Amino acid sequence: MRVTGAATLAAPAGTVLAALGDRDLLARAIPGCERLDVTGAGRGQLTVTTAIAAVSGTYAGEAAIIE
Repeated sequence: MRVTGAATLAAPAGTVLAALGDRDLLARAIPGCERLDVTGAGRGQLTVTTAIAAVSGTYAGEAAIIE
């Protein structure tokens, strides 16, 4: 399964960049996040659990922050 998306944030760039660099803040902001490991600049691996009927379960994946 591939999940993609984009978002526009209404906050100053410095605030957004600081938040993206805070692993604990990101883990709290991702619904169902059980694990978030930073693997490099702007890259990480995560485990999330969801209870949405058609896709309930625990999933592992990778995430990248790109410009």
